[in-house]
Amino acid sequence: MKKQIFMELDKALHMVDLLLKKDFVVNGKTYNLAKCGWKFKGFDRAVNRLGVCYGGAKKIGLSKKMTQLRPEHGVKNTILHEIAHAIDNEIHGHSDHSYQWEKIAKSIGCSGERCTNVNNELSDAGMKSEEIIKKSYKYVGVCPTHGVLGGWTRKPKNNKLCKLCRSRIEIKEN
Repeated sequence: MKKQIFMELDKALHMVDLLLKKDFVVNGKTYNLAKCGWKFKGFDRAVNRLGVCYGGAKKIGLSKKMTQLRPEHGVKNTILHEIAHAIDNEIHGHSDHSYQWEKIAKSIGCSGERCTNVNNELSDAGMKSEEIIKKSYKYVGVCPTHGVLGGWTRKPKNNKLCKLCRSRIEIKEN
């Protein structure tokens, strides 16, 4: 049986719930975000980001599409990334990707990186670049010579050219 690469939403929801209820120790102080009033906002339709933290509303959220597209370890890192923002918000009243946030993120088990390359995660899981592009985007660009070259979430104009051979790229909807 083939190993499941992609995260299921119910598993991601369970993971968020567990991590929001977990006690994290940062600088000698314990933070349990559920006890501090933080909640999961839910899954949204974002395609240009993986997660979000709303400090004033005390909510974190995840992109539905990007969660379903990624392996479990990548989704967990995104959740921890947003939890680091929430803890930073509890400590400082705001959060960004500063050195302070990075220290918090690393101390709770997150990579501490500001951005994640989803293509690298998927290629590490054994997917080819063409599969990644087709899975990630609604529209793909296909060169008659070089095959699938890239993708878009919104339909681009049809006058795209292949950078390798300068032939016209056909835009196909997935």
